Amino acid sequence: MAFTAEPIPGEYYRDMELETDFVIVDVDEYEGLIDIRRAGEDDSVQITLDDWDEMLLEPADSPGQSLDMANQFSQDIDDIDDEDDDEDISDESYIEGE
Repeated sequence: MAFTAEPIPGEYYRDMELETDFVIVDVDEYEGLIDIRRAGEDDSVQITLDDWDEMLLEPADSPGQSLDMANQFSQDIDDIDDEDDDEDISDESYIEGE
């Protein structure tokens, strides 16, 4: 589902037509230009505000945010494993009750 948004420097978007993510580097409203940098590219390119209005866009996660989420998921799994290790399976009261 595409949406219309104001270009905000530092925000990431997905270009649905090109199927690529990009970040807004700078917005010059006076000149009507937006500098964007596509994922995997070092150089930014300029598009016009009119081009922006015609693009099919979706919000996208920053590459760092995706990595942070993956690291948090791994940490959560490790915490669950640690909790399982903390349980004492050889509960003496259970053995004495037999």
